[in-house]
Amino acid sequence: MAEIQDERADRLTNAISELAKALKAVNFYPEGHPSLKKILTTTVRAFEAIPVPEEGLEVEVTREGLSAFGKTVPEKHLAISDLRNALFLRRTQKLIFLQGMVEDELEEFLKCISLDPKDILKEGGLEDILASRRITHIWVNRVDYEKITEKLKEEKEEEMETEGDLLLLDDSLDLADELGQGEEMNPLDLLPQVSPDEEDINLLIETLARTTSPSSYRDLLLRSTRIIKEMMPAERLEYTERIYRVFTRHVEYPPEGDEEIRKLARTGIKELGDDDVVAHYVKKFRSRSIQERGDAEIVLGVLGEKSVRPLLDALTEEGDLVTRRAIVDLVIKIGEKAIPDIIAYLEDSRWFVVRNMLTILGSMNNPDVAPYVVNCLSHEDPRVQKEAIKALSKIPGPLAIKTLGEYCFHENEDLACLAITALASKREEKAVEILHERFLTKKFLFPDARPTREIIEALRAIGTDGALEVLRRIALYRSIITPKRVKDFKVHAVETIGKFRSQRALEIIEELSKSSDGVVREAALRILKRKRAASG
Repeated sequence: MAEIQDERADRLTNAISELAKALKAVNFYPEGHPSLKKILTTTVRAFEAIPVPEEGLEVEVTREGLSAFGKTVPEKHLAISDLRNALFLRRTQKLIFLQGMVEDELEEFLKCISLDPKDILKEGGLEDILASRRITHIWVNRVDYEKITEKLKEEKEEEMETEGDLLLLDDSLDLADELGQGEEMNPLDLLPQVSPDEEDINLLIETLARTTSPSSYRDLLLRSTRIIKEMMPAERLEYTERIYRVFTRHVEYPPEGDEEIRKLARTGIKELGDDDVVAHYVKKFRSRSIQERGDAEIVLGVLGEKSVRPLLDALTEEGDLVTRRAIVDLVIKIGEKAIPDIIAYLEDSRWFVVRNMLTILGSMNNPDVAPYVVNCLSHEDPRVQKEAIKALSKIPGPLAIKTLGEYCFHENEDLACLAITALASKREEKAVEILHERFLTKKFLFPDARPTREIIEALRAIGTDGALEVLRRIALYRSIITPKRVKDFKVHAVETIGKFRSQRALEIIEELSKSSDGVVREAALRILKRKRAASG
């Protein structure tokens, strides 16, 4: 069979690849390990990205390989062939994925296909094992809807949550399928005709999860959010979380790639996003669960401005470094709407809070925040001053360059060197001029050793012809006496010029190879020798 070329098949290949990695991970990591959770989440989202058809995604298993949509899944690495062998040895002819698969269920399924084939036969085969372990969204060989229904009823009786289960097993949809009209009928026509006060919110959410029509989606969204808004606070939060699972999935992977449904899902999130919801999802975002953090990131990102203050409050008290970094990244993603709240926090008495705010402002790429960052250079804590310089290196505009230029001459050498390094991000001739002027500033008869090293590296990073010319002047620097530190930076400048790949750089090296300064001449000759050897 020819390898799959279309986008859907490429996504399937990626999903099978992730599934193969997950099988390896289940047998390697202990239960609950963060790396295992991450791999399981990646696998589930890879299948959602295909997306899985309503009738299920069938993957055929043979001794030769795995196939779907009538074409072979390429075995790009050994893990896929190991997965195929594991399934084949356990008498699996078809692997069937249904909509609504979640991480815990996937993990349990992978444990099942890791069992010894003899033990599987003793328990009646994989079909019976999957049914006994309540795996309702991954099947082998055939989908037993009767068993699925039975297990779901048992779960309901035992009051167990079935998160992510988006299968509709209600009589109205079964009837539509029996009539052969499931794809053509409007999902709203399958809902019972009742007054608004009698509408079943669970049925509305389930139908919303399945619909692919933007007009039907809009109507279901309005009806379901209206009911949820009228609930008591505790119940409202429960149902908001339930419907948000649908919305977040559709924001990431809208049905059939429909952008209008993606926009409607974002609208649904905004419609229910009150203060209680924001607080609840900030708490979720701070949890160690990868899935919860992923959903919360989507919700808080969509809510935007409403999320900023609670996120910043959480940042000020969060002790975990990884979570702090995640909060910072999310606020940066929210963008300019967050700036007013961030600026307000610059007045906080805690140095680390101010530093975090400067980190965020530096990533905003907005010249309007430069004055607020500059004000923080006078902060009493040097860690805040350093973060302000780093932030200015990322902020565009003349004020940032001017301020960094001034700090290049600061009496505190640490701050001066940091400002010199920061100027390297400003690939402008003004920055080159400042660096040249700073080099010519002498201390105890000669240019400062450490700042000069930083200047040379900054000029290399800027990489313009102007920067190259300043490096040439540093290499040709003359003094009455030449102590070791001067020789060192002259050689450093020559070697840096040698790393440029332009014709002008080669001309300068050839010029320096004839210099009367022996140190410079030898350094230049070594570079020419290397270049000639490299060119053959």
